[in-house]
Amino acid sequence: MWQVTNFPPLWMTRPFVHRDHQNHDLFELPVLAPAVVWAQLAQSLDEDDLVAMADALVAGADPVCTMQELRVQTLAWRGRRGARAMLRAIDNVRVGSLSRPESLQRLQLVRAGIPEPRLNVTVADLHGVDIAMADEVWPEFRTLVEYEGDGHRASRGKFRSDITRVERYADGEWFALRSHADDVFGDPNPFIGRLWRRLVARGWRPGLREPRHIAPARR
Repeated sequence: MWQVTNFPPLWMTRPFVHRDHQNHDLFELPVLAPAVVWAQLAQSLDEDDLVAMADALVAGADPVCTMQELRVQTLAWRGRRGARAMLRAIDNVRVGSLSRPESLQRLQLVRAGIPEPRLNVTVADLHGVDIAMADEVWPEFRTLVEYEGDGHRASRGKFRSDITRVERYADGEWFALRSHADDVFGDPNPFIGRLWRRLVARGWRPGLREPRHIAPARR
């Protein structure tokens, strides 16, 4: 269990600078810190979405929030509405997820009994040459998942590059599964079963005879 000392004020704020383009004036406004907003929403979001929101806050090279800030806020929020949900959610927050569906799918896979993947890491071929950054990766089994949102159909160039990328994965002896919204928000179990069988074929030895049955995520 992580520990936090030196609690900051519960209602932390950050300065937000607004520019009035008409008068060329700058205004500095205090706004609630992202971790505080996350805590306020804990009583209205379901726990998976609470994790997904936190994943988004800590994502990227310049995150709007850190894991430490979320942990501090979680402990500072004890006794308030949503505090128990925050305690359950914080241990499932991961740095690396780049979208809500990716976060929700990761939670579904782990809940089903599949090992936790590495998130948005660059995979390489057998000669060490980088191929691409993949959404969910099991390096020891050279297996990965790419979540294909509707944005992947937005342009002809993106559609074609997706096809080429999957072929490059195959050339590098990676098995790539492609998932979509129905695999998260519809019935996730057929996709989970396919991934389970692929991991087993590549050397994984599960502790369960078959994956647990998983409910769909809330749209």
